[in-house]
Amino acid sequence: MTCALHELTPLAPPLVYVIDGEDRIQTLNEAYLADASTWGGDPDAVRQALVGQVLWQVLPGVGEWYGPLVRRARADQREVCFPFRCDTPDFRRLMRMRITPQPRGAVAFESSLVGVQPRAHVEVLEGTGASGGSIVTMCSWCKRVDADGAWLEVEEALARLGADAYHLPALSHGICPRCLGELTALAQSPDATLSIDLPEAP
Repeated sequence: MTCALHELTPLAPPLVYVIDGEDRIQTLNEAYLADASTWGGDPDAVRQALVGQVLWQVLPGVGEWYGPLVRRARADQREVCFPFRCDTPDFRRLMRMRITPQPRGAVAFESSLVGVQPRAHVEVLEGTGASGGSIVTMCSWCKRVDADGAWLEVEEALARLGADAYHLPALSHGICPRCLGELTALAQSPDATLSIDLPEAP
């Protein structure tokens, strides 16, 4: 199966981890550990904390969406590949995930950065919480935000919701209807795709 995503020169080493047949984390590559260290974790401490743990317990809530994709990769013995967004306050980042079956039921997860788009700093993505007490939902896959039923890029959503520097909402992570439908289809068919991408440049 090939990814239905434009091929770009990788911008950084892929982040790779492997789970065994019982979904316990076996290995984490150096790029994954280095990335974790940028968030304040010592690479050796990260390895000791994660290796041997059940993936779905380390990432609660993720199993609901990743589990069917992992089961399909194991059952079909075929790679499952899809795009997703992993944004920061200053950049929109398009990633590609490959879920690849390995011997004895193991599965490898490889996340590669394939596109970056600078943005004006978005304070709400710092995750510092709400000053105004409101909460909005961001899709964990496409990073659009629910603005009264319309799923928009975070900047557009905040403008529509009337947020300002003194009344920033907190973010709750979920999944938008479009991504939920596409992920459900992907778990059932190798020909399904996700329509996640970076927005058109103004």
